[in-house]
Amino acid sequence: MQTSKKVAIAVISFLCIIVLVSVLLIEPMVQGGLYYYCDGHYREQTAGTYELLFMGDSDGLAAFSPAVYEQKTGIKSYNLSEEKNKFNSEYYMLEKEIERNPVKEVILQVGVETFVPGWYEDHAECDSVTLMRTPNLPERVGYLCQNVKFDKWLDVYSQMMMRGFLSLERNVLGDKSSNFDSSAKGWHKLESVDYTLTKEKAKKTFNSKSLETEYEQEKTDGFLRVVSLCKEKNVSVCVVVIPMADWYIWEKDNIDEAMQPFYKLCEDNNIPYFDFNLYKGKYEHFNDKSSFKDSIHLSAEGAEAFTGLFAKLYPDIISGKAKKDFCFESYNKLKEESPYYIYK
Repeated sequence: MQTSKKVAIAVISFLCIIVLVSVLLIEPMVQGGLYYYCDGHYREQTAGTYELLFMGDSDGLAAFSPAVYEQKTGIKSYNLSEEKNKFNSEYYMLEKEIERNPVKEVILQVGVETFVPGWYEDHAECDSVTLMRTPNLPERVGYLCQNVKFDKWLDVYSQMMMRGFLSLERNVLGDKSSNFDSSAKGWHKLESVDYTLTKEKAKKTFNSKSLETEYEQEKTDGFLRVVSLCKEKNVSVCVVVIPMADWYIWEKDNIDEAMQPFYKLCEDNNIPYFDFNLYKGKYEHFNDKSSFKDSIHLSAEGAEAFTGLFAKLYPDIISGKAKKDFCFESYNKLKEESPYYIYK
């Protein structure tokens, strides 16, 4: 009996220590904005001001600069994109912000891997990010219970603990570069990396890899559910594929096949969309030397160029003029205009 009591005390003490350590690592990060995702308090304070919302995964997070968009259009916007975004999180975040802001338009970013298997079968990165953006503890618990399978809870917890530790370590050492920056309005700045292909590399990699092309019904259903939410709230919705690095497109042999189901999905459901990779002026605005961080993430330089271009083309995108008059008919045709085509 005495042994059982000691074991119980030991277990309870251990759990209390775990809870205490968790609170000390996670709460300062969430409440103090010690990680660039931790914008919950700021969004509460500025609620009622945003007319346009950008939403997507990390591609959109790096691509849409609300500050540049406001400078070009005068429209106040916010970037709600998240890491490895999932449509249940997307729905949750959009519903919350649409309810408390005069939102008129939502821009949804999708990519070549958004609807295929493996895109967000992850370790709950997206759900942990959503919780990091939610400073209210009961609301966090509610989201966890309603949107995350129980067998993923430990993944969510470990992700938040890891980020909490990293944010604490960086701030103790005086590095505040990863902290939330209110002036960015949700946008995440990335440095440029030069990925320009040499002649030998271009010859070797041309059409050397393939993309998954089979869409999962659960993901297309989730996408349509988000679109339906916007329409129910009388919010215009437009879907955008942001520019990808030319070297990445150059090495893929079936992007047209991979993207056709997406185009058809939008057309069948009367959803305006635009693929910036097919824009005829792409090479005037983006290059592999300085526009990208990697294959699908724009650098700060690329994001500024892209957001400005998007602001300029947006009226024509909505009307359908941009797709009709300003685009190549296929990725194969785009490759013929690539700077690497002379090496083919």
